[in-house]
Amino acid sequence: MEESLSQLEAQRTTETEQGKRSRIIQCKNVLLAEVTAFLSFDSNFSKDDRGVRSEINPEDNSAAFHLFELKKHLSKELAQYVDVMVTEFDELAEGQSILAAKVTESTQLYMSFKRQCGVLEGQSVELTSGLETLHARLQKNDVVCKKLYQINGALLKRLQTPAIEAYTGPSESNFSSPRMERPPALAIALRAGTRSEMINPQHGTYKRRI
Repeated sequence: MEESLSQLEAQRTTETEQGKRSRIIQCKNVLLAEVTAFLSFDSNFSKDDRGVRSEINPEDNSAAFHLFELKKHLSKELAQYVDVMVTEFDELAEGQSILAAKVTESTQLYMSFKRQCGVLEGQSVELTSGLETLHARLQKNDVVCKKLYQINGALLKRLQTPAIEAYTGPSESNFSSPRMERPPALAIALRAGTRSEMINPQHGTYKRRI
C-alpha cells in the first residue's frame, strides 16, 4: 500500500514537472511571436510608401532609418535575452526532472529497506519467543534435576547405612548377651580336624599336617 502511494506521488511529481516544462515552452513560443510581430511592425509599410515619405520629408527618412536600425539591434539583443531565459528555464526543468527521478529512486530504496526491516523485525520476534521458550524449558529441567539429585542422595544414604553397621561390628546388646554355645556338629568337625605338629630335622622348623 505504501509502495503504491509512493509510486503515485512520484508519478504526480513527474507529471507536474512535465507540465511546467510544457508551459515554459508555450510561454517561449508566445513571447517569440509577440517580439516578432512587434519588430516586424515597420515591415508593414511597403518600400514605395517609405520612398514617398522620404521624398516629402527627408528628415523623416533619416529618423525612420535610425529607428529601423535601432529596432534591428534591439531585436538581436532581445532575441538573445529570450534565448538565454529559455535556456535557463529548460535547464531548470531538466534539473527538476532529475530531482524528481532521484526522489522516486530514494522512495523505492526506502520502501525496500522498510520491507527488509519488517522481515528482520519478524525474525527477531520469533527468536525472542524461541529464547523465552528455551529458558522456560531449562528452568523446568533444572527443577527436575534438583529433585533427582535429592532422590539419589536419599537412596545413597539408605545403601550406605547397612555397610556402616557391618563395618562397626555387632552392637552393645550382642556383647552383653551370654555366649552362645557351638552346635554339636560343629564341635565334632573341629575335633576331627585337630592338627598335629612334626619337627623337620633339616630346617629346624615345625611342619603341620592334618
